[in-house]
Amino acid sequence: METSTTIDLAGLCLVVVMHAGILALRLGISLKRA
Repeated sequence: METSTTIDLAGLCLVVVMHAGILALRLGISLKRA
C-alpha cells in the first residue's frame, strides 16, 4: 500500500513537471515570435 502511494505521487509529480515544461516551452516560443 505504501509503495503504490509513492508510485502515484511520483507519477503525479512527473505529469506536473511535464505540463510545466510544455507550458514554459510554448511560452518561450510565443515570446520569441512576439
